[in-house]
Amino acid sequence: MSNLIPANMQKMQQSALQEIGEISNLRPDTIEQKIRTFESFGIHQTGSKADDLTSEWLAEELKDLGIESSIDTYQFPLFEYREAHLQVGETRIKGIPMFDGGSTAPRGIAGVLTDEPEEDLMGKILVATSAMRGDSRWMNPHSKDHYQEFARRGAVGIIVPSSDPDGHIVLRNAEYIRNPFQLPVLQVTNRDITTLRQHLILGEEATLIINASLLSSTATNVFADIGQPSTDSHGVGIMTPKSGWFTCAAERGGGIACWLAIAEAMAKWDTRPVSIHFSATGGHELGHQGLLHHLRDIPKGTESRMRYPASTWLHLGASIGAKHTDIMRGPEVEETSAIGPRFSASSNLLHELGEDALNQSGIRPEYYLPELVGTPGNGEARDIESRGGDFISFRGGHHYFHSPQDTVDVAVDPNKISQWARAAVLVALGLTAYQEEGDLSP
Repeated sequence: MSNLIPANMQKMQQSALQEIGEISNLRPDTIEQKIRTFESFGIHQTGSKADDLTSEWLAEELKDLGIESSIDTYQFPLFEYREAHLQVGETRIKGIPMFDGGSTAPRGIAGVLTDEPEEDLMGKILVATSAMRGDSRWMNPHSKDHYQEFARRGAVGIIVPSSDPDGHIVLRNAEYIRNPFQLPVLQVTNRDITTLRQHLILGEEATLIINASLLSSTATNVFADIGQPSTDSHGVGIMTPKSGWFTCAAERGGGIACWLAIAEAMAKWDTRPVSIHFSATGGHELGHQGLLHHLRDIPKGTESRMRYPASTWLHLGASIGAKHTDIMRGPEVEETSAIGPRFSASSNLLHELGEDALNQSGIRPEYYLPELVGTPGNGEARDIESRGGDFISFRGGHHYFHSPQDTVDVAVDPNKISQWARAAVLVALGLTAYQEEGDLSP
């Protein structure tokens, strides 16, 4: 136990767990059943039928725990495409557009193919073969400037390959959907580039078609409060995203499982000292549109601490307990490129609380990477941090992240999720103790 965490913290947590009793949502078989239900809804893109069904299902799950919830509707930018492919002679390569990129006229735009980004790009379609050699700039969610530079140099379109270990397409999140770059970008698989190789060598002309529109539509968030928050609240927020590309069973399922386990624990804990705010938000793959709507009245860059609807948050982010992850720490590990669980917090005290919970839950240090204190990452914790909120963030990736192969059978490990869910419950219990005192800054 560190010198920042009170010596009786574990005793308090265990006493609370004893009062709570069995948490059925910590059982691996229950976790698997819940994530299979989530997966069964279909493609979980924001505003889809599956996204709406998820909101209804989570509200029903909370109701079964005796927790009253609400489903909130918000507007979001809907990128809708009718056709997306590259045509070279008789060869047609279908793909998926970047949702925060540009579109073409229905007949497309023609250009000579090249994979040489340093040459004259005027009127050409650039094939980003360096993405297959590990150049992460093409798939970085914050790559708008990167793409705009190629547009400035005259490129009329870009083809970006990215695949999972089985060769299926992997998609980039659309961070700039409210202010998109205008260059049309088609995402394809690595195998598709093999098909293009001869056409590239010959410098043939191709036609890129991304026939798409940026519209407005509605999607839903789910909220619940245990206890009554107020504008001067020291309440605890428990947050998880619920939308994503394809079925996103491992990307979203672990966070949802942890969220439900904490909800069950708090519903059974009669002597909990502070209010608890639960949020399950959509719009994750579109720059966190659902959470931004929820926090719309809280300005960014405030110097005072965030108070409402909670002042300290546990962010249950991507790929918690997923299969197919790397060893994250060790003498031969390149930590910046390792794919797997990451953990961070806004203060030293919260960082130690999180690490202690992970250790208590039997999660070995080499299987997660603790990031620098104050690092929110690219998940929803950044939107809390930018508004003066404190946070602990569990998040990460896996090798089928953003792929249609992100399914229960391929990428979900219920036993690992159970360990992380136990750690999440311990963190939530610890946060309530600190919030009662009202100081999480050390």
